[in-house]
Amino acid sequence: MIAIAKKKVPDAEIKLGSYYEIPYPEGIFDHVVATNALSGDSIDARRVLFEMHRVCSSGGWIYIAEWPKAQKVSFAERLVVWFASLADDAPKDYLEIFRELGYVAEVDVLGKRYHVYGIKKL
Repeated sequence: MIAIAKKKVPDAEIKLGSYYEIPYPEGIFDHVVATNALSGDSIDARRVLFEMHRVCSSGGWIYIAEWPKAQKVSFAERLVVWFASLADDAPKDYLEIFRELGYVAEVDVLGKRYHVYGIKKL
């Protein structure tokens, strides 16, 4: 992936790293974005959000775009999650973490498929 990215955007600085330890100094980015990166059961979303917060500059924005979180695997459970997504039922865990950071998150739903959370770092 890195080789492909470097070919497509040769002037970009591309680093391999973990989103648990983003390899950049504190407050360096005006926008920090995660797309479909935090919903896996093995992902510590709280830890990732705190790290995103660390590298975001004052006045910068943190955005998360995720499919509605589905932790159940049976057909009936997936059907319930699908119906919940039709009602714009956003996963609440990100909202709670943002509140712990002292922010009120804005939630938008794009085509009932993505939940987008955005906060401005003060």
